[in-house]
Amino acid sequence: MMLSQDRIALNRKMRLSLAASAPDLSFYIADDDYEIDENALSAVFAFNPDASTLLTVSSSNVWQQVGIATLQINQPKSLVIQADELNAWDIADLGMTAFKGWRSDDFKTEVHKFNVQRVPDDKYLRINLLIYWRSKRAS
Repeated sequence: MMLSQDRIALNRKMRLSLAASAPDLSFYIADDDYEIDENALSAVFAFNPDASTLLTVSSSNVWQQVGIATLQINQPKSLVIQADELNAWDIADLGMTAFKGWRSDDFKTEVHKFNVQRVPDDKYLRINLLIYWRSKRAS
């Protein structure tokens, strides 16, 4: 249940932020069934939990969970982007802006670091925005 709460909070934040800031973006959650449009700017958001550490032992143990959520942005190299349109780098900026100083509604999950990577690809300008998160929850 703890991971599910973190996943829901992160997915919701990214979905709502991009829907408001980039309404024309083809956006997918990695857990869903999707097919990338090879002729449009798109993004896939993946929730990736990592380590779980027991912080306190009591009747309701407190666990710290850490992980990386990845926003993979795919811009076809053949796609012409106009000056007034969002490009892959703009989408990465929007993702970082959405999560700077962010905490979930229950204040249990927070983002504390970002990393941007350009991934070599023949067909796409592919950028991964790595969003480092952590949470503390009682079990």
